[in-house]
Amino acid sequence: MIRTIDGYNRLWACLRPFLSIYLIWRSLRGKEDRSRQEERFGQAWRRARPAGCLIWLHAVSAGESVAAISLAKACLKLQGEAHILITTNTLTALEQLERTKPDQTIICYQPLDHSVYVKRFLAYWQPDSAVFLESDFWPNLIIETARRNIIVQFASAQLSSTAFINWKKRPELATQLFSAAQLICAVDDEQRQRFEQLCQPNVASISDIGPEKKPDIRIVGSLKLNAFSTPVDETFADQLRVAAGSRPILLAASTHSPEEQILLKASQEVVRAGYPHLLIIAPRHSDRSQDIARLMPQAAHRSKNQLPLLGDNHFLADSFGEMSSLVTAADIVILGGSFVPKGGHNPLEIAALSTPLITGPSQFKNKVEFDTLQQYGQCITVKDGATLVKQLTIWLEALRTDGRAIPQDNLDKACAYVKQACERPTKTARLIIDRLPTQHHPNQN
Repeated sequence: MIRTIDGYNRLWACLRPFLSIYLIWRSLRGKEDRSRQEERFGQAWRRARPAGCLIWLHAVSAGESVAAISLAKACLKLQGEAHILITTNTLTALEQLERTKPDQTIICYQPLDHSVYVKRFLAYWQPDSAVFLESDFWPNLIIETARRNIIVQFASAQLSSTAFINWKKRPELATQLFSAAQLICAVDDEQRQRFEQLCQPNVASISDIGPEKKPDIRIVGSLKLNAFSTPVDETFADQLRVAAGSRPILLAASTHSPEEQILLKASQEVVRAGYPHLLIIAPRHSDRSQDIARLMPQAAHRSKNQLPLLGDNHFLADSFGEMSSLVTAADIVILGGSFVPKGGHNPLEIAALSTPLITGPSQFKNKVEFDTLQQYGQCITVKDGATLVKQLTIWLEALRTDGRAIPQDNLDKACAYVKQACERPTKTARLIIDRLPTQHHPNQN
């Protein structure tokens, strides 16, 4: 087990001869951009470092990219002369960031966490502030940044139970890494306590970045929400309603394998119970479309510019950027990433559009949000396919008799909570801006 930064770097030294081959293998699988491979080695950047203040945000993948864009916009609103650098690890996230980035924002790949590549990256970009989003904590990237007196901050910060236990087994490396941050914005009190434990100094972890200095740890909440940024295509929503006819629309949103099989089976049982409906499956990753299509071969595909016809039972919404329209058309949403151990996806976007929500038991990535929405009655947790069928039957019967699955007051309370949550990027941005070096502080301009 690797317990120190020296041991970690010895591992990278052993891996270095094979890294180019690894990246080529990933590119052949469509998971890496071969034309930008050199960025992984901390070089051949496509843009020059802009003059003035540069705030660096690291977002590991597509979900964190949503938080990065919201935070970037909030930072630029408070510090209009700044520039934003956003790094990511995945091709999907990079493409998403390029589509949605605000002005004065540069997108590139994160270097691999070999110390040589990290030093190249930092020497080129020389950020004034580094913000690591969610739970992507690379030791060299963080520790080397702190050693250069660059302000390190963790935003929307959280650790799974497994990750927390693993870090606890490496107290020297954990203390050195997590104590490198000046500010940790945790998503909830449980996460705050975890970071406090990992930041506890111990004799073995004393280093040149001063782990005896504890970070300022605050509860700010998750930034992984984008509730009002994607416009609703009312024409598309109406087309789906027309195809459904008098039947309700069930949306299975952001699904993972094998959730589609679970949801299709539940749908069939609900139909047999006397509750016909149109089931729309919107997978989390559109590259799984062909696998899902085999499960429902008669379904139209959105990626082929197809629409469901009146009487169709299934529709495959394998497109990007249309989730708000799908949620708007739906009478009930079943949120994926929760019937498999993925931790559940962000439920706030659904609550913002006043749609009833069913989720599976895996919720650790957004636990506070799920708990709050359940308190308001907008969200219900089911433990498996059988209880999903029961809950769908209850809500579909309510739709048939009352015209709504749950009272409007429940939806209104959940929507009000979302509006409060949408203020989190601004609060986090203020904390980031306030810690900028004096020459870049807004009060000094």
